Amino acid sequence: MKVGQRSEEAALRAAAFVDEIAAVFEREDATAGIPLSIAYRVYSTLLEMKDTVGDRYTALNPLVYFQFPMPAPELRRRLADFLTEAADLIKHSMSDHDDAVVRGAQAFIRSHYRNKGLKIQDIAGHVHLSANYLSHLFKQITGETVWEFVTRLRMEEARHLLLNTAKKALRHRRFGRLRIA
Repeated sequence: MKVGQRSEEAALRAAAFVDEIAAVFEREDATAGIPLSIAYRVYSTLLEMKDTVGDRYTALNPLVYFQFPMPAPELRRRLADFLTEAADLIKHSMSDHDDAVVRGAQAFIRSHYRNKGLKIQDIAGHVHLSANYLSHLFKQITGETVWEFVTRLRMEEARHLLLNTAKKALRHRRFGRLRIA
């Protein structure tokens, strides 16, 4: 998502916050100090998340975003806009990060699904998450569980082998099991 696009929830929360500090904008000696301090605290959080948010944080540099001098009502509106855009950036960057984590897990699974001893802990360790959180995230993003994904890959591989090999499936007489001859 590009900076500038807004979610309604973030806009409502930002507006509610700005309403709560409305007294800052209504005083006779109102300055940009408090709103700018808030903006810099948020911006410092974005800087700490630089690896996750990429260069998109630069559009929210308070010195660029807030063009001073500006009247109190405009400052109030700009602060609400700033907070909304920052919240959206964080939310969507985290979503992008989650997608990348799941793609990493899928890549690991694709290269290890033939291993009968494959464990959720191995997959989670590869993407640096707990097994429970990986399971939750994987299901949320892909719509299937980790094991449904592994089973689907294994079934596709089995189907491919049955259709594309000259080997015939024979019933093992002693145990009644199928084996590939």
